[in-house]
Amino acid sequence: MRTKERATLCFDLRHCPENAEFTLTGAGGIRRMLTSYADAPDKLKEHRRRNQALACIQDGCVTHFAEDLELNSDSPSFISVVYQSKDNGSSLFHVGKLNSSFPVLR
Repeated sequence: MRTKERATLCFDLRHCPENAEFTLTGAGGIRRMLTSYADAPDKLKEHRRRNQALACIQDGCVTHFAEDLELNSDSPSFISVVYQSKDNGSSLFHVGKLNSSFPVLR
């Protein structure tokens, strides 16, 4: 059985449509709506206090996040961020970001 850890993941989705609703999906059945930092500005401050690397990134360069994700702590987790097309009621999804999350070596 894989060991798990809780994590907050942050994303730069400036290249995607501004009003899109983003969903994070991944192995193990992960499926979570992302939250925009514009909708939760205090969260960026909180996340920067907990994450030194995030604290070094300029304002506006990180747009969305998902908190309290359960990821593998002994192997990489592969995730994607998708959003639905707004074209004529289309049911197609676009990939906004592909990402790998690697566990912290201890």
